[in-house]
Amino acid sequence: MRDRAGLYAFLGYLLLSLVFFGRGICPPHFFTRIGAGARNHDPSLMIWALEWWPYALSHRIDPFFCRVIWSPSGVNLAWVTSMPLIGLCAWPLTRALGPLGAFNALSLLAPALAGWSAFLLARHVTGRYWPSMLAGYIFGFSPYMLGHMLGQLFLLYVFPIPLAVLLALLFLEERLAEKYFVPLAAVLLFAIFGVSLEIFATTTVFGAIALGIAYYAAGSDARGQGVRRILRPVGASYGLAMAAAAPYLYYLFAFGFPHGSIASPKRFSCDLLNFLVPAPTNLLGANALMERVSSSFTLLPGPAECDAYIALPLAAIAFSYLRSRWDTRTGRMLGLFLGITLLCAIGPRLHFAGHMLFGMPWALFDHLPLLRSALPGRFMLFAFLALALSAALWTAEDARSRAVRIAGAAAVVVFMIPNPDARFWSKPAHTPAFFSSGLYRKYLAKDETVVILPYGQSGNSMLWQAESGMYFRMAEGHTGTTVIDDFQRWPIVNAFQFRRAIPDPQEQLKAFLAAHDVSTIIVADPRDRTEWGPVLSTLGTRPVEVDGVLLYRIAPTELAPYKNTHALDWQIAFNRARFEQLLVAAERYLTSGRNLASLTPFRAETLGFLPANWSLGQGVYDRNGLWLGPWRDGNVSVGVVGSYSAVKPIIDAYAPLALGVYFPYPQRLVGPPKGNLFMRKLVMVFDRRGLARAARMAVRARTRARAASAIGPPAHP
Repeated sequence: MRDRAGLYAFLGYLLLSLVFFGRGICPPHFFTRIGAGARNHDPSLMIWALEWWPYALSHRIDPFFCRVIWSPSGVNLAWVTSMPLIGLCAWPLTRALGPLGAFNALSLLAPALAGWSAFLLARHVTGRYWPSMLAGYIFGFSPYMLGHMLGQLFLLYVFPIPLAVLLALLFLEERLAEKYFVPLAAVLLFAIFGVSLEIFATTTVFGAIALGIAYYAAGSDARGQGVRRILRPVGASYGLAMAAAAPYLYYLFAFGFPHGSIASPKRFSCDLLNFLVPAPTNLLGANALMERVSSSFTLLPGPAECDAYIALPLAAIAFSYLRSRWDTRTGRMLGLFLGITLLCAIGPRLHFAGHMLFGMPWALFDHLPLLRSALPGRFMLFAFLALALSAALWTAEDARSRAVRIAGAAAVVVFMIPNPDARFWSKPAHTPAFFSSGLYRKYLAKDETVVILPYGQSGNSMLWQAESGMYFRMAEGHTGTTVIDDFQRWPIVNAFQFRRAIPDPQEQLKAFLAAHDVSTIIVADPRDRTEWGPVLSTLGTRPVEVDGVLLYRIAPTELAPYKNTHALDWQIAFNRARFEQLLVAAERYLTSGRNLASLTPFRAETLGFLPANWSLGQGVYDRNGLWLGPWRDGNVSVGVVGSYSAVKPIIDAYAPLALGVYFPYPQRLVGPPKGNLFMRKLVMVFDRRGLARAARMAVRARTRARAASAIGPPAHP
């Protein structure tokens, strides 16, 4: 064994990972519990991806364009966090343990690999074993890693990043020839790209920042010349890596881009308070007081993205080292890199205790491809690498007493201990026996298209499909923060996702099922049985209870009248019904003498002016796409979300009665709108007289619509 010390370091980190995170999934729970405590269902996508890549290649089907989810449209996986490289490398593991078992094993391995790679880098920089072990612990068990241990496997495999820095140092020190540096760096870049496009993009940005700082710190001496000399081999490494990733790049750019950011950088930014207050992923954050404070850090539920906490001893050690070594090249480089990284991690807007304040420098990157979807809070990955190196260098300095260094290192370790509750790091898979026992084969045909409730990202349908070996197709999926465009056009999908009531749900459901060739609905959650039972009862079939699920087998004759309808027909009917109901609700609210300033969809629903379970949130604009509230000068604003073709009939009908029409909001509509018109806000402003006339017109329109729906579904011209 050429590097016995490195092996011992890796085994030490692996043991820590097992102790910290593995107790909740020890046998016999390894195949029945998910080694991730996320409150959402993100782990199901990671587990699904581990099954998909081997399945696609072994069945000789296109692995990038997947049609077993979001069927029959399919989805381009190049823009999904589907981890192709992990899926392929873990093929034998997935075959041996199944997708859930493989996910659990890979989750436990990730912190050990991250810690080991940081150990190797720190050992090269310091030449000391124990300071390097501390660096590996800081990086491998940082708040960044702890947060994403809750289910985001693609963000955990970051071990190539410290190795890439190590290669660069070896090259600059002329200890690694260019002919070796280029292919080795290309392998690491390809590995990062094949796991996470986001991490690849941000690694490129912060790598460029690091090289710029190195050049600045080196000045015009030979070291500065070395920094310039590395640019060509780095470019060659990128060229090789991208050549190897050519199939991925083709699918990335050949079929268009997602609409807007995949997720909002403003929502996924570091809160200033989070630098001082840990999330529940940390031992010190796992108490009622700290959880109450940390719950304000993010607009999304759960602590996964609250990863900015810098333990007080670590901050003190890093500050001490950087202050004392600022006059050295290494001290300036680490200090500048850490400062720039922390500034970028704050994101495009400053956050404090959940409040969004003024703009920050990262806002300049909001409109750049790839980077506009990078989430600034995740830049803490690079900050913790810089902090780990600073702590290792401080601990390795003999100028301080051994006792001080040991005490400082011990304090860092204690302050960074993860949440000790084994239940925090795992959760039951809740796989119904219908899937786990293989009974689905008796009731479903191979490649039959089904809908499973809970729907999409609201449940574990992706996990169950993976455990079936992709036996059936689904007219749903969980491939990120948003539903794919083809499915967003169907109002019933929004109802499934958010568990909201919609106008004419029975008709909307039948049209959706007919358009997507769905022959079976599987209800796996008692809550869905209650909420959707009345709607499902109109499908003309009696449900069959089988091992924990309800099966609705739908006869083709039941859906035949809906075969010739299209999503646009149902969008138009849906948007118009909601808009007209909002008009009537606003008029009734004001006629009753209530305060216009308090008008919202939630308030109108609470008072019975809107149907129950329509609103989602308490603002003028809510997350269910409803807009209702006051406007300037005592006027009233009413709106819905929809594509232009789906809201144009509303505009045509009610614009003559409105003071102003905004689409896409906040742009005032003057002539045909331009730009991205897919699922945008329509807001119309009425004075009291115009609102009264519009409400009367809406009542007549709803009466005609109900009469027409009794005749049959709309026919597409």
